[in-house]
Amino acid sequence: MVALAAPAGASAATVPSVEFGADIGAVYDPADVTVALGGEVVFSRRPGSSFNEHPLVSDEGLFPVVSLGAEPFARRYETPGHFGFHCELHQGEGMWGVVHVLEGVAPLADFVVPDSVPQAAPIRLDAGSSSDPDPGDSVVRYEWDFDADGVFELDAGGQAAVEHTFQEPGSVDVTLRVTDLGGHTSIVTKTVSVAVAEPPPVVEPPPPVVEPPPPVVEPPPLVVEPPPLVVEPLPPVVEPLPPVVDPLPPALDTVAPYLALVSVKGALPGHIGGLMSTGRFGVRLRSNERATVAAKVRARIAGHSLTLAKGRASVAPGSEKTIATRLTNAGRTALTQVRTRIYATLRLVAIDADGNERVTAKRLTLKR
Repeated sequence: MVALAAPAGASAATVPSVEFGADIGAVYDPADVTVALGGEVVFSRRPGSSFNEHPLVSDEGLFPVVSLGAEPFARRYETPGHFGFHCELHQGEGMWGVVHVLEGVAPLADFVVPDSVPQAAPIRLDAGSSSDPDPGDSVVRYEWDFDADGVFELDAGGQAAVEHTFQEPGSVDVTLRVTDLGGHTSIVTKTVSVAVAEPPPVVEPPPPVVEPPPPVVEPPPLVVEPPPLVVEPLPPVVEPLPPVVDPLPPALDTVAPYLALVSVKGALPGHIGGLMSTGRFGVRLRSNERATVAAKVRARIAGHSLTLAKGRASVAPGSEKTIATRLTNAGRTALTQVRTRIYATLRLVAIDADGNERVTAKRLTLKR
């Protein structure tokens, strides 16, 4: 008997899905996707939208422009690297993204089980010690064969720990197969000793209790009047003091602030010449609570990772705030070396009064 039922139609790996349009507007969600080598990404529209409104373009020309119909478009990535994509009509409004393809190796299968377990009693099998050596990759599927017959009776999906009951005593080989994000698999087999269940002890009922006959009571002698009863006064009643209850300390806020990026005004994203002229741009955003937000734009130019611009401001809850982000001297110098275009990353770090931190990132395109 198994405590977890196998899900119907479980797949070897989870396929990331990038959605766009309608209720989320001219954006890709998510815009940053990581898959293992040979992994697949599905691009699909939200209800009320289509590829006609948002034609899909590969930055590296990996596939033709997808501009017709509403059916999802799937792309398999067979080469490691970083591959950009964007909307042909709305790239300038921030509708773009990137797929990171990792070179993959097989995961490492492992599980923990007691050396000896009782017959006909549920025991826990824990495969949480399984791992994947690939950066950004992980185990996404656990399958169990409880009698080493080559048939995996239980597909636990992404759940590492399960319970199982061995009905027969003896030595049993248990096999675990794990699958990572890229579809690579690994198998490990361990032997479990199932002990014969002890029969319950026989409890003899206690002997019946025989009550003795009541004693014979002789009549009392002549009653002599007792002396008058002396009644001592009762001591005064002292009411107890109520217990002193210390007030509970106020609960600490442990939830990081949530940032919503409204727009990027000014030269970014856009022409490098305009940015060099103004020397700054505005990042407009909202927060659900009062926080200090630091904005920083970084890019890799001529083999060096540089901070192009930065700024800081305090944001009040429920209102929009524009952070004035100015070019650094190093950023101004580096931009003069750009001949075509570069990709930059806008990184926002919000910290509230309790020290909770949230980081939000957005990709920007700068063209000469």
